[in-house]
Amino acid sequence: MFVLRVIPLASLPATAPGVLDYFWSAPLPIGSVVRISWGRRQSPAVVTNCIDVRRAKLAVKKSSFALKPIDAVLIDTPQATESQIALAQWLATYYAASPATSLKTVLPPFFGKPKHRVTLPESPKLGAAVPTGTFVLTQPDTAIAELRTVIARSDGPVLIIAPERSTVEHLAHHLADTGPTVFHSGLSTTAHAALYRAVIAREARVVIGTRGALFLPWTALSHLVIEDPLSEIYKSESAPRYNTPDVARQLAAHHCARLTWISPAISTVHFHLKENGALRVVDHKPHWPTVETVSMEHERRDGNRLLLSRKAQDAILDAYEDRSPLLVLSARKAYATALRCARCHSSPRCANCRIPLRLHRTVEDMLVCYHCGAFHQVPKQCPSCASGPLKPAGTPGSQKLAEAIRTLLDRYGHSAGKLPILDGDLVRNERDERAVLDAFNAMGRPMLVASSMIFGHRYQRTFSTVIIPHIDALAANPDFRTNERLVAQLERIADLRPSRIIIQQWHDDELLDVTGRAWDKLYRDELAQRKMLRWPPYTRLVKLSVRHRDRRAVGRLATVGADRLRRAIDHMGATARSGTSILGPSNALIEHARGEWTQQIILKTSLTGERLPELLAYLPPGWLVDVDPRSIA
Repeated sequence: MFVLRVIPLASLPATAPGVLDYFWSAPLPIGSVVRISWGRRQSPAVVTNCIDVRRAKLAVKKSSFALKPIDAVLIDTPQATESQIALAQWLATYYAASPATSLKTVLPPFFGKPKHRVTLPESPKLGAAVPTGTFVLTQPDTAIAELRTVIARSDGPVLIIAPERSTVEHLAHHLADTGPTVFHSGLSTTAHAALYRAVIAREARVVIGTRGALFLPWTALSHLVIEDPLSEIYKSESAPRYNTPDVARQLAAHHCARLTWISPAISTVHFHLKENGALRVVDHKPHWPTVETVSMEHERRDGNRLLLSRKAQDAILDAYEDRSPLLVLSARKAYATALRCARCHSSPRCANCRIPLRLHRTVEDMLVCYHCGAFHQVPKQCPSCASGPLKPAGTPGSQKLAEAIRTLLDRYGHSAGKLPILDGDLVRNERDERAVLDAFNAMGRPMLVASSMIFGHRYQRTFSTVIIPHIDALAANPDFRTNERLVAQLERIADLRPSRIIIQQWHDDELLDVTGRAWDKLYRDELAQRKMLRWPPYTRLVKLSVRHRDRRAVGRLATVGADRLRRAIDHMGATARSGTSILGPSNALIEHARGEWTQQIILKTSLTGERLPELLAYLPPGWLVDVDPRSIA
């Protein structure tokens, strides 16, 4: 008789344990698939452990419940590697997620289907030491050289993770002679399954992919590379809301693989590790362009009421005449962030989300909610005071900047035509993105207005001049990581290899000194402040959110949740009390979205391992848990 520990591939009630025990007459390997029953429901489940009952008699006797047999064995051979199962268990523990959700995240969509069954070799013993790796600061050309070195020196499979598909394809193009296999979410089921089998057979020596490639059935891994680990795309938006670099470290530990971070910038946390001697940092990024900062307050006082400073105008005209490529980096999408009434200063808001609607200029003007995607017609007069018409306001978007450039060129008798615009609101898919870049390539005098989407093409695009019309908007983020994010943006801009960057500053508040790459003082000041306020890396953050259609009801739910957490912290002892604090509850930055009100709690805690899920188990059902959130706003 054998005790089988299984994770069901179905959602269980919030109060039910995520891992269940059953018995069977014969042993089953880890990764095999069985059918189980609980209550009136049946579900397939994956075996995560198999214990001879003779070795666990005492535990079985002390159990408060009677073990049931499984209903049937569906697949008696391993269909998931021990590394995949260990990753799922780690995701569930670290991110306080359900084991079922974590396992389904790791397994492929075709898992268990007869035509895609696999034969796995015996899994090697998993390593335990989690590496910090080597952090290499690079620009695109030195990044490619570093990747070639990694591949040449590796005696086994190499996995390279990039944040988005465009970067994956650029890297595969530059490394085509190494025979890479590409992985991304756009692969067909057939192609995904073929790669799955190739990884099992160790036929895929170099795999370049997005974050899902971490969950392929690796049975051996020599080297793991994370490209641009500071990218916010690496944070999963759905449960278990994992952060890709952290998962990569776990995978590297399982296979005792070398770990390399290839990045345009260093984060505060990585700088902290470097200062403590826990991380080796190599700087292969010598290029830093000439940076010129323009005060738009001074421009206004000197009579310039345009969106572009005189220095930016001259740069645009010079680029036009020299036929040199120019980029205008927009901090906002579409035309304008809002429409505003000149009389009462109100702005049309989304009925679902209560946030100002963004103005789009297409065949006809439209108002769009950037949160829920709802479209609205532009009102002919102010909905609040019936005066009108409404005028564009707020930070100018990419369409308005393109309009300002065309107006400038027309004033000097230059024919600009339609300027290509690359931003996520106007470019909906890969075909649109390719069309914009093709239009840019076909221009005799290449000029592009783009949002941060352009950074996904920094391995193939270069510009002689970059203009940032609104640096304040790039830095305007109510979060403790604001300066760190701005540094990363500036370093990615430098990766486009301009000889000159013109930065327009609209408010004369103190901003970063960006004339050189002297970030050490910034990071040391950041760390001192974070230590005083108990922000990462000196503590962990957990953002807890609850939603309800009734505003009063969501306030009651948030209060009850905070009270339960406080009682749980007291119950868990002195360590929890001294290392955990609760901020809130408070309204979320977008407090009303898609018809629901949202309140949130920020948890600062030093709890690790199983203790964090133990604390969060005291929350009532319905709370959203985000460990290590991208933003606390």
